[in-house]
Amino acid sequence: MTEQSAKELFAEAYNRTLGLLSRREHSVTELHRKLASRGYDQEIQQRVIQQLHDRGLQDDSEFARSFVESRRGRGFGPLKIASELQQRGIDRDTARELLEDDGQWLISCRQVAERKFGFSAGHVNDANDQDPDDMEHQSSQLDQRERLRRNRFLLQRGFPSAMIARVLRDDG
Repeated sequence: MTEQSAKELFAEAYNRTLGLLSRREHSVTELHRKLASRGYDQEIQQRVIQQLHDRGLQDDSEFARSFVESRRGRGFGPLKIASELQQRGIDRDTARELLEDDGQWLISCRQVAERKFGFSAGHVNDANDQDPDDMEHQSSQLDQRERLRRNRFLLQRGFPSAMIARVLRDDG
């Protein structure tokens, strides 16, 4: 490869990566994957990412902070977000620091449950707008099935089971 074509290849990879970063932040791991999928060799990938980092255009800790904020705002819990951060190459210590339980995760879990199931997450028939007096007449089997459905939903959103139990019990 000539020096000119190497410079052109670098410039092409750099511009492509700038385009990616203009849409949203990316982790180093994501950028490596995307550049590799476009056929750029490891040396070009390293040079591009290093230059972006040196210019302050790519920072994994900033990416992780922004990612956690975004996913939390969309109703996902700490377990799911931690898994997604790991898939994107963010180290466990950074993830753990960003996902520390400051009491807000319980509030988030409760809000997600209330949005999905109605006013009170633990009250089984709230979403059906039934009279509270009629709730006493519902079978315990239906109540159990509904609680399991709600529990499963919150687990899939990435909330810890102890937190889910607390939300469903406190409201129930």
